[in-house]
Amino acid sequence: MSSNNRAHNREVRKKMAATGANFTRAGRAVPPRPSRPLKAVCFTCKTDVPDGGGVIHIQHGDVHRVERALAEQVEQRAAKVTAEGQSGRLTFLTLADLMDQPDEARWQVHCDACNPHAENGCEGCYWFGVERCRTWSQLIDWTAHLIEKEWVLNATDWTQFIRAAAHGTSEVGLICHPSDRYKDA
Repeated sequence: MSSNNRAHNREVRKKMAATGANFTRAGRAVPPRPSRPLKAVCFTCKTDVPDGGGVIHIQHGDVHRVERALAEQVEQRAAKVTAEGQSGRLTFLTLADLMDQPDEARWQVHCDACNPHAENGCEGCYWFGVERCRTWSQLIDWTAHLIEKEWVLNATDWTQFIRAAAHGTSEVGLICHPSDRYKDA
């Protein structure tokens, strides 16, 4: 149980002792502690990025490179299967196929001073301001928006990017308070 839940349960038990209410009724009367905001930390200078002072972004060129490499692999596997006379049969990825997968395009956080694309307004990037992912609910909303785009899951590391925020496994990107980290995985 996270420390946030333990603290909440202590407050509920205090309310139970004071009012004689059962856990459910007392729990409704005790407001949950608001979650702490997520910090955005620049990938380059490793400093906090203030609202309006940076972006979360990914280069379209990197995404297209990964998509092309994945498409080429599919074509090569199809040609190999056809050459072996096994077209129409179910094929599996081999360990070699998995090892040859291209590296995913990386989502990054940059402050305005370190953003390598700042001079052209991040043209050629898919980007949004860090202030749009300051809370968990905003991050969930952005995740829902992004996964509607096929390229996000197929060619980028968005899932690792948000998992690093939830588990606190990175010093850069989106960072949550240690007591808010997901520890049960």
